[in-house]
Amino acid sequence: MTKAVPERFHPGMLQPARSAGEVKSLSRFPAKAAVALAVGALAFFAVLALLLGKEAAWDFQNYHWYAPYALLGGRRFFDIAVAHHATYYSPLLDLPLWWIANAGPGWWGGVWLGLHAGVAAILLGAIAWQVLPLHDPRTRLAVASLLGFFGALGGGTLSQIGSTSNDILVGLPVLASWLVLLLAADSRRWWMLMLSGVLCGFAVGAKLTTGIYAIGSLCALLALPGGARGKARAVLLFGLGGAIGAAITGGFWWYTLWRETGNPLFPFANTIFKSELIKVADYSDPTFRPRDWFTRIFFPFVFTANSRRVAEWDFRDLRILVAYVLAFVLLVLALTRNTSPDPLADRLRGRMLLLAIVGTYVPWALLFGIYRYALTLEMLAPVAIAILIGWVRAPRDARIATIVLLAVVTQALVTVSVDRASFAGRYVEVQMQPIEADAMVLGTGKYPYAYVIPSAPPSVPWLRIDGWLVGPKDGTGLTAIMEQRVAAHRGPLYVIFSNWERNQRDQALAAYGLAADDAACSTVTSNIGRPLAFCRVVRRGST
Repeated sequence: MTKAVPERFHPGMLQPARSAGEVKSLSRFPAKAAVALAVGALAFFAVLALLLGKEAAWDFQNYHWYAPYALLGGRRFFDIAVAHHATYYSPLLDLPLWWIANAGPGWWGGVWLGLHAGVAAILLGAIAWQVLPLHDPRTRLAVASLLGFFGALGGGTLSQIGSTSNDILVGLPVLASWLVLLLAADSRRWWMLMLSGVLCGFAVGAKLTTGIYAIGSLCALLALPGGARGKARAVLLFGLGGAIGAAITGGFWWYTLWRETGNPLFPFANTIFKSELIKVADYSDPTFRPRDWFTRIFFPFVFTANSRRVAEWDFRDLRILVAYVLAFVLLVLALTRNTSPDPLADRLRGRMLLLAIVGTYVPWALLFGIYRYALTLEMLAPVAIAILIGWVRAPRDARIATIVLLAVVTQALVTVSVDRASFAGRYVEVQMQPIEADAMVLGTGKYPYAYVIPSAPPSVPWLRIDGWLVGPKDGTGLTAIMEQRVAAHRGPLYVIFSNWERNQRDQALAAYGLAADDAACSTVTSNIGRPLAFCRVVRRGST
């Protein structure tokens, strides 16, 4: 008589029984080791950020330091266009650094920024643990930890550790979302699907460019077992959670912009919303976007050979390219039914994660091509490689060795060039001449200066009358507002600019009936940016 198969039968039931002591050892060891590794990762990346030094790049000077100050000080339209388009980006992600850096010495901010990569390494390791169910917990934890650690040390990611770009930070809720999605793969509990959506929505609400990861998440949901009704339910729950998450982190900002400008995504999408404050135009950045199908298809080869095709700095990382090539190899093996009957990677979770990555990569390559927006994909590339290797038909130990070898070799080939400053002193220190409380400062040219504003009296308004977003006599609403305010101002007038943009200064001021008094100029210096010129402004015809 054949014995009934248990209802919740799984292959692990066929393994030999373990002694009580052995089972206890195996169940406790990974937890203790995982905690130790997590703490070590946080400490390592915090120290690494300090060793790399303080990042004070163009974007930080332009808006990352100014945005939280403007939010907390209610300066949204008190100052105008001081950071070009970025004046109107959500300041939410920059608030923690503002509070931390102003509460103590500069290195406090460095520790905060380094912790982002440490948390990323932990989440990556947890994802690797989920998709690589190796029989031995010690081996499983070791491989997962290696993939998580190296995932946070990729060429693009390494260059952003300690950076204020927030691309690592905004990737954390995405990684957490995908981890929850993998945990929900078998049970498909409604609250887990919704929680995954909420986490992904957090990222989208904080930074709209992470919307590509929501597309990837929807692709992953289509891999869930079951019929169309079950998939539709999962998509609905995830979408509902996503809407809630996005509303929490982005709703207040979108509503504010819609109320004050008529465009909730101001200045973007103005061809749709047509705010009169700026021109009806496409304000997206097409600089790095691939422009032909040949480049789109072979894009990983292109940016691996030359990082300047996707970034403004030099680095090298082969892992996205390796995963890209392996995906096509595995596709051929799958079509010829030559994949392993004993996969190292869980088929369902591995398929979900790969679909999430592909579903994110395609819109990224078509819409942006900006590498910073794909950092989460770079971080997941070692895990993707492990999944693909794990499905190849080969001896089990050989596949594990290959995964480890590829992780080590590709990490050894990572190169990056970073230009950082010292964390000595305060995070931002500005030296400038005293400004009268009833003064107004005009900005001209393209070079950033908004980081100076928090060091000036809060009663002083700053207006960029010439820049990428608006310019003199351009017919926009913002320019009309600035013309009225400059004409009505009765206190001292100043202009701030970079010395190599003196011609732009003179043209912009002339359009407002003003001129710079070059005999009454001083220099603004700081510990993060190049010196800026600061001059008194007089009205033409005045004495």
